[in-house]
Amino acid sequence: MNKRVQKKVASKYNFLKRADRQKRKRRGRRCIDYALIPMGKTDKSRFVEEGDAVEYPYATHWFIEIAPHDTYYYKHPYIIYVYPCTSKATSDTNHFLEIIYAGQLHDVMMAFKNTVEDMKKDRHVENFWDSDSPLF
Repeated sequence: MNKRVQKKVASKYNFLKRADRQKRKRRGRRCIDYALIPMGKTDKSRFVEEGDAVEYPYATHWFIEIAPHDTYYYKHPYIIYVYPCTSKATSDTNHFLEIIYAGQLHDVMMAFKNTVEDMKKDRHVENFWDSDSPLF
């Protein structure tokens, strides 16, 4: 190894910077609030009818979260994601099924509470996926 490169890698400053980058990389996504809710019979049957059961074969629950976005193509700071998952909150894919709402934190929290209530009452699919949804 070249002496200059070896000295650069071994300096205390560069070592600390590299450790800081690794720590940020391992941090993962943070979320403001989340909920794990079982799918009702109506939601599960509509979920199968829409053809999403092929991609998520073991889905029995909804996992919904409010996450701050870290990408440049959304202009709103907070987004509500919905993932179909098992009872242990695991899934075969890491992709979300739908984005419910994006906006400021106060508005997102209200939409989150309304969506969680719809999921608990087994009305999420009919309220969100149908064209007369109040969230569109």
